[in-house]
Amino acid sequence: MAIYTLTGTDKEISVQGRYASVKNNGTETVYASSAPDLELNAAEVVPIQAGESVIVRDCRKKLYVRGSGQIAVVSGNEPVNFFKPAPKGNGGGSGDGITQQQLNDTLKSYATITSVDTKLEEYASKDEIPTSLPADGGNADTVGGKSAEELIQSNPNLLLNPDFKVNQRGKSEYGYDGSDRYTVDRWKLQANLTLTVHNDYVTVSRHDPTSNSHTGFRQELNIPDDTSVTLQACVKGNGSFTLFHNGFNGTAEIQVQDTDDWVVVKCTGYGASEVGVILRGTATSLDIKWIKLELGAVSTPFVPPNPLEEALKCGSLENAEQQIFYGDGVWTNAPSNPNLLDNPDFKINQRGQTEYRGLTYTVDRWKKTTAGIVTIDSDGVFLNNTNDTTAMYWGQTLLLDLASKTVSLSACDSNGNIYYLSGVAPKESKNPLKLLISDIGSFYVDLNVDHYEFFFQIKPGKSIKINWAK
Repeated sequence: MAIYTLTGTDKEISVQGRYASVKNNGTETVYASSAPDLELNAAEVVPIQAGESVIVRDCRKKLYVRGSGQIAVVSGNEPVNFFKPAPKGNGGGSGDGITQQQLNDTLKSYATITSVDTKLEEYASKDEIPTSLPADGGNADTVGGKSAEELIQSNPNLLLNPDFKVNQRGKSEYGYDGSDRYTVDRWKLQANLTLTVHNDYVTVSRHDPTSNSHTGFRQELNIPDDTSVTLQACVKGNGSFTLFHNGFNGTAEIQVQDTDDWVVVKCTGYGASEVGVILRGTATSLDIKWIKLELGAVSTPFVPPNPLEEALKCGSLENAEQQIFYGDGVWTNAPSNPNLLDNPDFKINQRGQTEYRGLTYTVDRWKKTTAGIVTIDSDGVFLNNTNDTTAMYWGQTLLLDLASKTVSLSACDSNGNIYYLSGVAPKESKNPLKLLISDIGSFYVDLNVDHYEFFFQIKPGKSIKINWAK
């Protein structure tokens, strides 16, 4: 499912399959069509009232919408309205909608189509290959107008949190405190610097602008001395700085004078014990959008990492920051497996309430089986156990046979802390695979008679806000 914000102008949306389910989450009527010319009286144009959903047919990989507010879109090759509630017995809904199994099967198919299309788009098509070579023997600079760098696939980034999106400490600024310290996950700041965290970049600046000493922002790792590496960074700022991988030949220094333009600087060398940037001379600040370290002497494009995968690689703050996870099978190169939970970020809330009490379903598929209060906002759910003697339980039924299978459980709270556990699902009831959340409670997978469940358990008088679960 994808969410889009409309601003009153016509919007073109790429979809997979012939049919698109569209739900209007706004307060005004929006219009959708499989044809690009949105004439409101045309046969292809479908009006969607606030809170309603429709199926747009005969989409040719494109959907066209007009209006204001927010819409949700799910596409596929079957004429099914994914936003119509499921029948009773499949999670508390009502109506003649699709079953949970049909939804899972269709979404799996959709994901497969998307991944294939994405992979094919990485390669040059037949139309992009020239029909003849130049007279100099074929030493063309481009193929179909694309450079070699544009056609080459991206190498893995050896740095953790390379675009600084994982910030479990939750601060927007890491100020001067007289010592070296960690800031955004895995990145260390030297004593006389401060770090400001923005939405898409970070700013490294001097605590004392009059100082002309060299000082840096870096990540520690362990790349052997005989390994060829390439380092690049996207930066802008004022003054002189050095991009470095410590202890080995290969640095790139560039002077940036009061510019608003982002530039990419690169260097090559061998090995790396630490990687980062150094402010030099009288340089006062530097903006950094991303940093990439890769194997080999040729740079490849930077690809933003999946935030969830990157958070799992960085691990919990309970792990010593100095511990290097390079080569660790748990955190490094973690694959993006399908999420077995429905509505894992709690965004779908068809019942429309912002607070749920009593024994009831809450946001779609998630139910509360004991007393307590569940509060919903745009960032997640707040689980508040108002009972002083018994635990609060909130979770969902899993329509899967997990007996003796290895599974991984993870959840993120509102402070950005990632809780993670891997183990074997139980074969018997009341023998849960459980992870404790400090003194607040736990979350777990257990067998309940004939079906598996994923639940949060909150201790008496405790509360926590959860952003997502997997």
